Amino acid sequence: MTVPGRVDVLPQGLGPPPRGGRVGTGLVALGVLAGCAAAFYWGREHWQLGRVRAEAAWLSADLEGRPVERVRGGAGDVYYHARLAHVPMGRRLEVECEWFGPRGETAHHGRYETRAVDHDPWPTHCRCPLGGARPGSWRVAMSLGGRALSETVFTVDPP
Repeated sequence: MTVPGRVDVLPQGLGPPPRGGRVGTGLVALGVLAGCAAAFYWGREHWQLGRVRAEAAWLSADLEGRPVERVRGGAGDVYYHARLAHVPMGRRLEVECEWFGPRGETAHHGRYETRAVDHDPWPTHCRCPLGGARPGSWRVAMSLGGRALSETVFTVDPP
């Protein structure tokens, strides 16, 4: 029995849209793909920076880099040099140096970005002003992305 005005069969192409259309599936696939690419990129970045090591580090009283173990307080700046190995080419590195005075207090904190790395090993340095520095045993620690690279203990003599 048919009801007047009711159509049992719709002509081809008419009717409700199919459920779970291709647009929704494509967006989900695109989201999963973007997540995988981001995870790969972050993992690669983390792996590259995790390989960086300080193959040598030393303290000097000048930019020339002659190694010293003692410096005179009030004599200007002291420099901490490092030669970093396994550096990622073409990148700038964000390096931090923390300088600790004889009582363990932070005397100076330096954070800087290197030029783009173009050879391995990569030389870099940081500095600390020693004007009015308290005599005694000091320590400097260099880190990259919060990961310790090197540490050196040195003596500051009275001026």
